[in-house]
Amino acid sequence: MKKQTLHNEWIRPALSPANTTLEAQTMFAKFKCSELPVIADGNCLGTIHEKQLYQQLPNETIGNQTLAPPTALDYKASPAKIWQNLLDHQCNVVVLMDERKQYVGFVNAYDVLTAYEQLLGLGEMQCIVVLRMRKMDYSLAKLGQLAEEASCQILNVFITQSDTEEHVYVNLDVHCDQPDGFVQSLERHELEVAKIWCKTEQDDALQERLDMLMNYLNV
Repeated sequence: MKKQTLHNEWIRPALSPANTTLEAQTMFAKFKCSELPVIADGNCLGTIHEKQLYQQLPNETIGNQTLAPPTALDYKASPAKIWQNLLDHQCNVVVLMDERKQYVGFVNAYDVLTAYEQLLGLGEMQCIVVLRMRKMDYSLAKLGQLAEEASCQILNVFITQSDTEEHVYVNLDVHCDQPDGFVQSLERHELEVAKIWCKTEQDDALQERLDMLMNYLNV
Protein backbone atom coordinates (compact mmCIF):
# COMPACT_ATOMS: atom_id res chain seq x y z
CA MET A 1 0.00 0.00 0.00
CA LYS A 2 1.45 3.36 -1.04
CA LYS A 3 0.66 5.34 2.06
CA GLN A 4 2.88 8.20 0.92
CA THR A 5 -0.06 9.42 -1.19
CA LEU A 6 -1.74 10.41 2.07
CA HIS A 7 -0.74 13.52 4.00
CA ASN A 8 1.75 12.25 6.59
CA GLU A 9 -0.02 13.86 9.55
CA TRP A 10 -3.20 11.95 8.70
CA ILE A 11 -1.56 8.57 9.27
CA ARG A 12 -1.89 8.39 13.03
CA PRO A 13 -3.17 6.31 15.92
CA ALA A 14 -6.73 6.51 17.16
CA LEU A 15 -8.40 5.50 20.40
CA SER A 16 -8.90 1.92 21.52
CA PRO A 17 -11.55 0.55 23.91
CA ALA A 18 -8.81 0.15 26.53
CA ASN A 19 -7.93 3.86 26.60
CA THR A 20 -8.89 5.75 29.73
CA THR A 21 -10.94 8.93 29.84
CA LEU A 22 -7.79 10.93 30.61
CA GLU A 23 -5.93 9.42 27.64
CA ALA A 24 -8.89 10.13 25.37
CA GLN A 25 -9.17 13.75 26.54
CA THR A 26 -5.46 14.23 25.87
CA MET A 27 -5.92 12.99 22.31
CA PHE A 28 -8.96 15.21 21.74
CA ALA A 29 -6.88 18.23 22.77
CA LYS A 30 -3.89 17.16 20.67
CA PHE A 31 -5.86 16.86 17.43
CA LYS A 32 -8.21 19.82 18.06
CA CYS A 33 -11.39 17.87 17.41
CA SER A 34 -14.54 16.83 19.26
CA GLU A 35 -14.91 13.34 17.76
CA LEU A 36 -12.41 10.48 17.37
CA PRO A 37 -12.49 6.95 15.94
CA VAL A 38 -12.17 3.91 18.19
CA ILE A 39 -10.09 1.10 16.66
CA ALA A 40 -9.58 -2.57 17.58
CA ASP A 41 -7.40 -4.95 15.53
CA GLY A 42 -7.38 -2.53 12.60
CA ASN A 43 -11.16 -2.29 12.46
CA CYS A 44 -13.06 0.91 13.17
CA LEU A 45 -15.70 0.19 15.82
CA GLY A 46 -17.21 3.66 15.50
CA THR A 47 -16.57 7.18 16.74
CA ILE A 48 -16.86 8.71 20.18
CA HIS A 49 -17.69 12.33 21.00
CA GLU A 50 -15.72 14.25 23.61
CA LYS A 51 -18.92 15.14 25.51
CA GLN A 52 -19.48 11.43 26.27
CA LEU A 53 -16.48 11.54 28.61
CA TYR A 54 -17.66 14.40 30.82
CA GLN A 55 -19.35 12.12 33.38
CA GLN A 56 -16.56 9.52 33.49
CA LEU A 57 -13.71 9.29 35.99
CA PRO A 58 -10.20 9.87 34.59
CA ASN A 59 -9.16 6.23 35.00
CA GLU A 60 -12.32 4.71 33.50
CA THR A 61 -11.92 3.07 30.10
CA ILE A 62 -13.99 4.18 27.12
CA GLY A 63 -14.93 0.61 26.13
CA ASN A 64 -18.43 0.85 27.61
CA GLN A 65 -19.38 3.97 25.63
CA THR A 66 -21.93 3.86 22.79
CA LEU A 67 -20.19 4.58 19.49
CA ALA A 68 -21.60 6.34 16.44
CA PRO A 69 -21.30 4.76 12.97
CA PRO A 70 -18.15 6.12 11.30
CA THR A 71 -17.93 8.09 8.06
CA ALA A 72 -15.15 6.33 6.15
CA LEU A 73 -13.29 7.03 2.92
CA ASP A 74 -10.42 5.53 0.97
CA TYR A 75 -7.09 6.87 2.23
CA LYS A 76 -6.40 8.32 -1.24
CA ALA A 77 -9.40 10.69 -1.00
CA SER A 78 -8.67 14.34 -1.77
CA PRO A 79 -9.15 17.12 0.81
CA ALA A 80 -12.15 18.32 -1.22
CA LYS A 81 -13.80 14.87 -1.02
CA ILE A 82 -13.11 14.64 2.71
CA TRP A 83 -14.53 18.14 3.31
CA GLN A 84 -17.65 17.23 1.32
CA ASN A 85 -18.21 14.16 3.49
CA LEU A 86 -17.73 16.14 6.71
CA LEU A 87 -20.49 18.47 5.50
CA ASP A 88 -22.78 15.90 3.86
CA HIS A 89 -22.79 13.69 6.96
CA GLN A 90 -22.58 16.55 9.49
CA CYS A 91 -19.78 14.73 11.27
CA ASN A 92 -16.55 15.93 12.87
CA VAL A 93 -14.14 13.26 11.67
CA VAL A 94 -13.62 11.08 8.58
CA VAL A 95 -11.93 7.72 9.05
CA LEU A 96 -9.42 6.73 6.35
CA MET A 97 -9.26 3.08 5.31
CA ASP A 98 -7.04 1.04 2.97
CA GLU A 99 -8.22 -1.33 0.25
CA ARG A 100 -8.72 -4.09 2.85
CA LYS A 101 -11.00 -1.79 4.89
CA GLN A 102 -8.35 -1.56 7.59
CA TYR A 103 -7.78 1.61 9.57
CA VAL A 104 -5.06 3.97 8.30
CA GLY A 105 -5.77 7.35 9.88
CA PHE A 106 -8.38 10.06 10.37
CA VAL A 107 -9.05 13.63 9.27
CA ASN A 108 -11.03 16.40 10.95
CA ALA A 109 -12.09 19.91 9.94
CA TYR A 110 -8.91 21.47 11.37
CA ASP A 111 -6.80 19.18 9.13
CA VAL A 112 -8.74 19.96 5.96
CA LEU A 113 -8.78 23.72 6.53
CA THR A 114 -5.04 23.64 7.16
CA ALA A 115 -4.62 21.78 3.86
CA TYR A 116 -6.70 24.41 2.06
CA GLU A 117 -4.61 27.19 3.59
CA GLN A 118 -1.50 25.52 2.15
CA LEU A 119 -2.97 24.57 -1.23
CA LEU A 120 -4.66 27.92 -1.92
CA GLY A 121 -2.04 30.12 -0.28
CA LEU A 122 -4.58 31.59 2.14
CA GLY A 123 -3.86 33.27 5.44
CA GLU A 124 -4.86 31.45 8.61
CA MET A 125 -8.63 30.94 8.60
CA GLN A 126 -10.36 31.55 11.93
CA CYS A 127 -14.12 31.24 11.43
CA ILE A 128 -15.71 29.38 8.52
CA VAL A 129 -19.39 29.73 7.64
CA VAL A 130 -20.49 27.12 5.10
CA LEU A 131 -23.59 27.62 2.96
CA ARG A 132 -25.29 24.95 0.87
CA MET A 133 -26.58 26.78 -2.20
CA ARG A 134 -27.89 26.12 -5.66
CA LYS A 135 -25.22 27.06 -8.18
CA MET A 136 -27.62 29.41 -9.96
CA ASP A 137 -28.30 31.33 -6.71
CA TYR A 138 -24.68 31.96 -5.76
CA SER A 139 -23.76 35.64 -5.65
CA LEU A 140 -20.61 36.78 -3.86
CA ALA A 141 -21.78 40.39 -4.09
CA LYS A 142 -24.98 39.56 -2.17
CA LEU A 143 -23.09 37.60 0.48
CA GLY A 144 -20.60 40.44 0.85
CA GLN A 145 -23.45 42.90 1.36
CA LEU A 146 -25.05 40.74 4.06
CA ALA A 147 -21.68 40.39 5.79
CA GLU A 148 -21.11 44.15 5.71
CA GLU A 149 -24.56 44.78 7.18
CA ALA A 150 -23.59 42.48 10.08
CA SER A 151 -20.24 44.31 10.54
CA CYS A 152 -18.34 41.33 9.16
CA GLN A 153 -15.76 40.87 6.41
CA ILE A 154 -15.47 37.93 4.00
CA LEU A 155 -11.71 37.46 3.65
CA ASN A 156 -11.69 34.37 1.42
CA VAL A 157 -14.15 32.12 -0.40
CA PHE A 158 -13.71 28.60 -1.75
CA ILE A 159 -16.33 26.43 -3.42
CA THR A 160 -16.61 22.67 -2.97
CA GLN A 161 -18.99 20.08 -4.39
CA SER A 162 -22.18 19.20 -2.51
CA ASP A 163 -24.20 15.98 -2.39
CA THR A 164 -26.03 16.92 -5.61
CA GLU A 165 -24.88 18.37 -8.93
CA GLU A 166 -27.31 21.25 -8.50
CA HIS A 167 -25.81 22.47 -5.22
CA VAL A 168 -22.39 23.54 -3.99
CA TYR A 169 -20.91 24.34 -0.60
CA VAL A 170 -19.85 27.99 -0.38
CA ASN A 171 -17.15 28.23 2.29
CA LEU A 172 -16.77 31.75 3.71
CA ASP A 173 -13.71 32.74 5.71
CA VAL A 174 -15.33 35.37 7.94
CA HIS A 175 -13.75 37.97 10.18
CA CYS A 176 -15.99 39.64 12.77
CA ASP A 177 -16.57 39.80 16.52
CA GLN A 178 -20.12 38.43 16.40
CA PRO A 179 -20.56 35.97 13.48
CA ASP A 180 -23.87 34.78 14.95
CA GLY A 181 -25.40 38.06 13.73
CA PHE A 182 -24.18 37.26 10.21
CA VAL A 183 -25.62 33.74 10.48
CA GLN A 184 -29.01 35.08 11.56
CA SER A 185 -28.97 37.48 8.61
CA LEU A 186 -28.24 34.60 6.23
CA GLU A 187 -31.12 32.61 7.67
CA ARG A 188 -33.49 35.56 7.34
CA HIS A 189 -32.67 35.59 3.64
CA GLU A 190 -33.45 31.86 3.47
CA LEU A 191 -29.84 30.83 2.86
CA GLU A 192 -29.04 27.36 4.20
CA VAL A 193 -26.19 27.39 6.71
CA ALA A 194 -24.66 23.91 6.62
CA LYS A 195 -21.84 24.35 9.14
CA ILE A 196 -20.07 26.89 11.30
CA TRP A 197 -16.56 26.19 12.50
CA CYS A 198 -14.28 28.45 14.54
CA LYS A 199 -10.65 27.48 14.76
CA THR A 200 -8.92 29.00 17.76
CA GLU A 201 -9.20 27.82 21.33
CA GLN A 202 -10.28 31.25 22.56
CA ASP A 203 -13.38 30.90 20.36
CA ASP A 204 -14.72 27.90 22.33
CA ALA A 205 -17.47 29.95 23.98
CA LEU A 206 -18.35 31.52 20.64
CA GLN A 207 -18.45 28.10 18.98
CA GLU A 208 -20.81 26.81 21.66
CA ARG A 209 -23.09 29.80 21.13
CA LEU A 210 -23.02 29.27 17.37
CA ASP A 211 -23.82 25.56 17.79
CA MET A 212 -26.82 26.47 19.94
CA LEU A 213 -27.95 28.95 17.30
CA MET A 214 -27.60 26.32 14.58
CA ASN A 215 -29.66 23.84 16.59
CA TYR A 216 -32.35 26.48 17.11
CA LEU A 217 -32.47 27.44 13.44
CA ASN A 218 -32.63 23.82 12.30
CA VAL A 219 -35.57 22.90 14.55
